[in-house]
Amino acid sequence: GCTININLGDSFEKDKNKTEDKAIIDDFFCRNKVYESRATILISNTATAKSPAISSSDLSATTSLVKTYAVILNSSTIQNKIKEEYPNIEYELTLEPINETEIFAVIATSEHPEKLEDICNLAVSLLCEKVPLIISGSSCKVIDYAKSTQKVGTN
Repeated sequence: GCTININLGDSFEKDKNKTEDKAIIDDFFCRNKVYESRATILISNTATAKSPAISSSDLSATTSLVKTYAVILNSSTIQNKIKEEYPNIEYELTLEPINETEIFAVIATSEHPEKLEDICNLAVSLLCEKVPLIISGSSCKVIDYAKSTQKVGTN
């Protein structure tokens, strides 16, 4: 829970109809906290790989597919499965390359921290299941599942 105490004077405290206004203010400040959970994955475009080493062309091909991977992550197939499991939690999923590599952060953000770590991990599992089925020659491996949820700021 979140409690915000705002001193608005004696007349405010005496007017019981105003308690609803205070609840709205409290709700506003509580809801606007942003939390995130992060997991990391390796997505490789094995169709272009000719050796175990990652070449610059392999890296270029993979990073150019980031937008495609993000669309898959936010597809109705993945979103519907997450919403079935966690029906009342609003969240956003983003995919972010790490240091110009084939390693990506899957980031789940929400104003509600409960179950955010679980949502992130389910999204990662579903993404790694779908990428090879949708993009021929690609593979996806989980490096780290989300292990925590952090407060990162406010909207």
